[in-house]
Order: sequence, then structure tokens, then C-alpha cells
Amino acid sequence: MPTLTLANLSKTYPNGHQALRGVTVTVGDGEFMVLVGPSGCGKSTMLRLIAGLDTPSQGSIAIDARAVDDLAPHDRDIAMVFQNFALYPHLSVRRNLSLPLELRGLAREEISRRVRETAALLDVEALLDRKPGQLSGGQRQRVALGRAMVREPKVLLFDEPLSNLDASLRASMRVEIKALHRRLRTTTVYVTHDQEEAMTLGERVMLLRAGVVQQCDSPLNVYRAPANRFVAGFIGHPRMNFVEGSLVGEGASRRFVGTLPTGAPCEMVIHPAHLPRLAGHHRVVLGLRPTSFELAPQAGAWRIPVTVVEVLGETMDVYSGSGPEALVVRLCTRGVPPPNGVVELSPRASEAAWFAPGDEGLALLPPT
Repeated sequence: MPTLTLANLSKTYPNGHQALRGVTVTVGDGEFMVLVGPSGCGKSTMLRLIAGLDTPSQGSIAIDARAVDDLAPHDRDIAMVFQNFALYPHLSVRRNLSLPLELRGLAREEISRRVRETAALLDVEALLDRKPGQLSGGQRQRVALGRAMVREPKVLLFDEPLSNLDASLRASMRVEIKALHRRLRTTTVYVTHDQEEAMTLGERVMLLRAGVVQQCDSPLNVYRAPANRFVAGFIGHPRMNFVEGSLVGEGASRRFVGTLPTGAPCEMVIHPAHLPRLAGHHRVVLGLRPTSFELAPQAGAWRIPVTVVEVLGETMDVYSGSGPEALVVRLCTRGVPPPNGVVELSPRASEAAWFAPGDEGLALLPPT
């Protein structure tokens, strides 16, 4: 499988909007790369530039070290799966699969072989004589995927292909797409706004914000060692909690002193492994995942007034406050606290993330 290389890729539209700003990345042989970020961050623009549906303002695109910037979309040997399936409603599934090959002038026997093998791979053999209107959403998505795969492209592009499906079908299709990629190892770039989709599908995740790459790493590294506050707040559900405060004391007794969103004071002794990297810092932002707390009615525990409790089965999400600044804690369901009650919690200092204050909020314990 080929590599896909983007070098200093930028796109500025005539109205002055900068959709992409100097993106440089290489998608390895057979790698599954996921582009994720909020609406308008530039991820779909990047996909269109790779596909040749738009031209970059600056930078270059290469497949297997061969520049493709001047090639038309049909000459780049790239296939794309769209959000809305984009199937021909008047053609059967068989013709939807075979038409891209017919247009390329392949022999009838080769077309028949590829359609047969692709249909078997996607478990749509029994649907070949049906038309798209006779299929369920999941079946149409398989056919759309098959129409891209049947071409045996060098690079496969996905533009939010599961966003029109219901939650349970999205989950099952994620499993199917991941299993299929492990079998075929086609170099793949997948665009989504859903961070859960990004975490479950990607071998690497590239997080974009306003056209700028915030972090590009394995899903676990993005989750465990976010490069800045934006990454930390975007990846993970519920999102990471942030508490502003100061570092006080010296040596092993150094601790964090801050104010919770509810206005209550809080303290936490800094984990020894974090001390060297925090030397010289005073004002900081403490980041804690909702899972980084345990019930601990003892001295020094954080007293959290309960606003809302969401019971999820074996776990529950306890909210303190409302809006984007609310503190969220995920606990085992052991006696659900009542609204307007109080829980006493101890944060796990070893799981803390630390950020500089301000809008950028760069990580003080950056990824290694």
C-alpha cells in the first residue's frame, strides 16, 4: 500500500477565510488516519484537497513520493465514500458496484470478479439485484463502501460516512469498517466530528482547530497526554474537568491550590513524577478526567455539591454546577447521591494533566 504525504498544505478561499494552515503529515502504508475536530476546522477541506476536488493555496500532496497536485481526481487512484451514500437510485447494487470499473474500461471478466469478491467481502451478495431504495441504511452504506473498494484504490477517503445512521447502526458499522481495514490494509483517511468514532477507528488521530493541527498521535496518547487544553477538552466523554489555581510549597510537599467551578476551595498534593516538569511554574490549570476521582470521605477531600446524577448502569455521572464549566465525575453506582446533596472525592494525582493558563493552554507535561 502507498504512503500519502501532505507538505505545508494550506487553503485560503477568495473571501479570505483560511481553512487550512500549513498542515504537514505522512499517512503510512496501510495506515488508518482519522481527522477529527469541530465543524469548520478544515477536515473536509483537507479531504477535498487530497481527492483533487479543490486546489491548495500552498503546499503539495504526494502519493508514494509522486506529486499529484496537477492530476485530475480520476487520475489520482483515490476512492471516496460520502456522507449521503451517493448511490445511483435507478441502478441495481450490481450496477452501482460495476459502473466505476466500466467507466475505466476494464474487461468484463475482471469487472465480474471484482464485483463478486467485493460483494462477498461486504456480505451484500444477496442484494446485488436490488436497488438502493430497497435497502436499509446499513446496507446502503455497505454498498457505498463497496463501490469505493471495488476500484482497489491506492488511498481510500471517508467523509463522515456514518453520520446519517442511528446510534446502534453507527456502532456496528464502526466495527465492520475497522475489521475490513485490518483485512485489506488500504491506506485510509477518515473524517469525522465524532471523537468516539475517532478514538475507536483510528490508528492515529489528527485533531484540527481552525485549520491548524493541534495534535497527531495514537488515540491513547491523545487521550492520556493531550498537547493542550483544547485537545483535552475535545477528546473524551464526558470532557476533562479544568480547575485554575496555583502551585505552592517546596519539594515533595508542593501542592495545587485552586477554586472549583462551584466556588469551593480545593487542594491536591502533586504526584512526585510530575514535580520536575512543573518546576518554575506558579499559575497553572489542573486537568482531571471524570474517571480520575474516588469516593473518599476523609480530611482533604473535595466536597462536591450534587446538581444532577445520570445513572448509566454500572456507573453514574455526577454533575456539580451547570453549563460548560460544570464539574463531572464518573463513579461506580454505589448509592446514588441525591440532587442538592454532597459527595466527598479525592482526585488521583497520578492521573492529573497540567496546562499553562490562557487561551492556548499548552500542556506542561507534553506527550513523550
